[in-house]
Amino acid sequence: MPIYYRRAILLLTGIFILCKLSACKESTPHINTETNAQPPVKTETIEGIPTTELSRNIRSMLHDSKGNYWFGSEAEGVYRFDGKNYIQFTYKEGLGDNQIRYINEDQAGNVWVGTGRGISRFDGKKFTEINDENDFGLNSTAPAQWMSKPNDIWFEASDKRVGIYRYDGTRLSLLQLPKNKMDGGFNVEETNIVSPYGVYCIYKDRKGYVWFGTQTLGVCCFTGNSFFWLSEKQLSGPAVRAIFEDSKGNLWFGNNGGGLFMYDGKTLSNITAENGLGNTDFMKGKGLNNNPGTMARVWSITEDASGDIWASTIDAGVWRYDGKTLTNYTEKEGLSMPSIPLIFKDRKGDLWFCSEGGGILKFNGKSFYAI
Repeated sequence: MPIYYRRAILLLTGIFILCKLSACKESTPHINTETNAQPPVKTETIEGIPTTELSRNIRSMLHDSKGNYWFGSEAEGVYRFDGKNYIQFTYKEGLGDNQIRYINEDQAGNVWVGTGRGISRFDGKKFTEINDENDFGLNSTAPAQWMSKPNDIWFEASDKRVGIYRYDGTRLSLLQLPKNKMDGGFNVEETNIVSPYGVYCIYKDRKGYVWFGTQTLGVCCFTGNSFFWLSEKQLSGPAVRAIFEDSKGNLWFGNNGGGLFMYDGKTLSNITAENGLGNTDFMKGKGLNNNPGTMARVWSITEDASGDIWASTIDAGVWRYDGKTLTNYTEKEGLSMPSIPLIFKDRKGDLWFCSEGGGILKFNGKSFYAI
């Protein structure tokens, strides 16, 4: 080969390597110092990747009316999966923050995403953040009223506004829970302390009753006409993290310390205490993590196709309850971590188990496997 050919080949190779290095440098994601997240440079469709390529810390899910799956992460925004492709949305696309607390869908098919710094709505094309300019009626002069309609949706106010949001399809109303005599004389004007009325979870049952799990006061129920509180048997104190209605109409509550509760409309039962599965060390401020054999810190509840109740804990795996027997599943049965913040039941009836830092799993009847 003539020498000038060899020189030309070497020159082109060098240019190619320099271009690749430059491209790698430009595509390096920046660190969002406000949320400690590491978002991608831009939102893009990712072809053919498995679910294990999502964030390893999914905290919320939605299976929407169009069949899309939405995954809310702890610090990397929200992902949408349409059956073929994944799209990741972050604060750059209109989310208030990359920490996702909940995902909901309204009657019109809009997806509402609650973040660490407020709420954003996705209309199928773009996200719009709820703020002073786009308040969806929050600044209306008409007073907000407590009511419950079949198609309204509810979510906690996770931004500078304290309270509960109700969306009726047109207007977003900010509401406050009624006074509870157990609040220790809480002063709403003291902004430097945690409010006992802070809401961790909201559930609307088949009768239209709306249930609110609070920071320290237990559960508040709005019937559409009046309110009542449930707070006995250790339901108050630690935060109520989960509320669920089973196929028989029983209400289940998950408390971050008191355990798993059932309410049949008349009697409140503490399933954890009745079975000796409490964690007194945690209630005293000791042994905060990884307490095997306990069912004290319940963060998520659902029901499978057989009618069994599943409850996940933040420190002791997953529990299954058939009405008589409680079965505990841990790493021995394939869980990637003992911390399972979320169990999600999709529209097909499949259960998804989201671990803290260990990805998403499913259950085959005997053991768990990663997906």
